[in-house]
Amino acid sequence: MTLAMIARADQGGLGAQTWEFARHMRPDKTLVVLVGHQTRGEADVGRYIDLGLEVQTCYLPSTEQEAWLLDGIDHLWTAETWYSPTLVHKARARGVVTTVHANPEMGVPEADRTWLATDWLSHHFPDAVVTPFPVAGDVLQGSPVPMARTFVHVLSEAMEDRNGTEIVLRAAELLTHPCRLLMMGKIPRNLHPIARVGQVEITWLGHHPGLYYQAWPRADVLLMPRRFGGLCLPIQEAFAQQIPVLTLDLEPQRRWVSESWRVPARRPRDVRMPGGLIQVFDCDPADYAAHWAWLIESEATVRVGSHDAATMGLQLDWVTMLGTYDRLFDRHPVPA
Repeated sequence: MTLAMIARADQGGLGAQTWEFARHMRPDKTLVVLVGHQTRGEADVGRYIDLGLEVQTCYLPSTEQEAWLLDGIDHLWTAETWYSPTLVHKARARGVVTTVHANPEMGVPEADRTWLATDWLSHHFPDAVVTPFPVAGDVLQGSPVPMARTFVHVLSEAMEDRNGTEIVLRAAELLTHPCRLLMMGKIPRNLHPIARVGQVEITWLGHHPGLYYQAWPRADVLLMPRRFGGLCLPIQEAFAQQIPVLTLDLEPQRRWVSESWRVPARRPRDVRMPGGLIQVFDCDPADYAAHWAWLIESEATVRVGSHDAATMGLQLDWVTMLGTYDRLFDRHPVPA
């Protein structure tokens, strides 16, 4: 079975996701799209060329590039979108099977096979198959966390404060325990970086121009009060590094972390997104601050959380799941 893929080469989530897919699945052809797009950093196409793959690049696919991508292949995979209104129909005309790893909030495009990385909203898509997206433990290595003194939060430009940055900062104002907070990623326009909130010393790490795993600082706990969404790459990346996660009591986090690491969610709002009406949740900052303080106080809880994170990281590791992906694409393993 020959395999082609559509990829991104910037420093956003889709760039990380598709590069890891390419690195582990070694597709026969790769079309890198949105080269020149700037919102997620400059595209580094060299990361695909360095893998020894057959690569073409574009902003959006041309008719000629679509023909090149589909010629002589059996299967075409993409994450979230096809970047073309005609590609799926052209693939079917050539007998090429199409698979999209969809993000429901962004809409589920037409495909022969639809995968969802988690079961969040899966009841709306009865034909979709829950297929977890793996995490790369070979580049995301950590050690057991003995106590919580340094916390990290991953900023996001996604709609509706998806990662809960506002919740984290409001909770920091209420925290009475001294600690460090590392703010990782591009700073949204509506935020004004300050070095301290109450007892919390804040370091703004800014945007990292390299590969996603190089951006991770050493930290003890990931603060991720995510308001909505399915696949969350930062949570999975934290697991791979044995970093526990303080999140909200929502799906799919309920399947990833124990109840003691989930803060009650409240006041859902229906927000119209490309995928339709999506519930977006809030959290009482006092609740989040109380859980945060408890982690600083309870070293035993942090050690157990780190162990559980490591277990989840192993379950989701590409090494663990590569055989499953080879079977899904009817491929024999490709040597690295």
